[in-house]
Amino acid sequence: MKKVIVSVFLFLSMISSIAYANEKVKDVKFGVYITNLYDINFAKNEYTVQFWSWFHHNDSEYKPNKSIEIMNAKSFQKESTNEELINGIHWDTSKIKATINQEWEVANFPFDIQRLSIILEDIDYVAEDLVLRPDVTASKIDPKAIPNGWELKNFEIVSSINSYKTAFGDPLAKSGVKQDFSRISVNIDLERHGWRLFSTAFVGFFVATALLLVVFVITSIPRAVAEIPQQPRITLITGALFSAVGSVYGLSAKLPYTTDFTLADSLQITTFAGVAFATIGSMASDVLRKNNRPVLATRANQAMFTLFLLLSFGLNGVMMAKALYPDYWSTFF
Repeated sequence: MKKVIVSVFLFLSMISSIAYANEKVKDVKFGVYITNLYDINFAKNEYTVQFWSWFHHNDSEYKPNKSIEIMNAKSFQKESTNEELINGIHWDTSKIKATINQEWEVANFPFDIQRLSIILEDIDYVAEDLVLRPDVTASKIDPKAIPNGWELKNFEIVSSINSYKTAFGDPLAKSGVKQDFSRISVNIDLERHGWRLFSTAFVGFFVATALLLVVFVITSIPRAVAEIPQQPRITLITGALFSAVGSVYGLSAKLPYTTDFTLADSLQITTFAGVAFATIGSMASDVLRKNNRPVLATRANQAMFTLFLLLSFGLNGVMMAKALYPDYWSTFF
């Protein structure tokens, strides 16, 4: 009989400990409504966002407006906060303005698609003590918040567990321990309307390419090269060079550093390669003609002209197709 009583007591103790552990874990629903999105700055890797956030929970001692942090923010401030108790549910709200650190995807600039993320964690509670759940139904972005020149492709709010391979100096923690925190990610996918920006940001390369085409046409036609001396041709090449250099400086002020090969890189490489080809071809043409080898001079310049066309329209065409149709292109590469 004693064994039965002891077994029942142990079973009840186990059930009560499980129930206590479940009660100990804070289950918090988090939602967000984005009201403004602006100052998208590629050069500084940042953008600014304003939004309302809210928390639903049942713990009177829990103060999420004080413990929630935006993990990828350069800076943020809570402009207003409020706490209410409605039908037994604690409803904490706050209005936040944040400057977010953002790594931009510029391979397809200016036909790029960007994912803007706002990442939040409660820095006072590990995942064993608190779980953040997204309020998917109520969380939205105001259509007026979308910046001009961009189109909203997707909006989502998701939860995950983020692990840190440190105890943050906790003297009671064991060596090699890690800590898990509940995380909420608000993701905004934006697609740029890039044709106008394409025509203005790369206009210097287009002008340079046009000038180089004139030079190549002249040096590829025997009668034209005989009528037009070297000095005007060198002037055209110099104009193309300065036009391309000006565009490079303009793009450097707009785009961040990246290790990816981009559409902008393609236009720069082909334009400067064309400057080199045109310079070499023009000078070689005069030297060969003075040595009574006009046929070789013409063929050499025609070969360089063909190579420039292949590079300029071939490589740039491929990069343009990759930028305009990224989903289709990814099926091949």
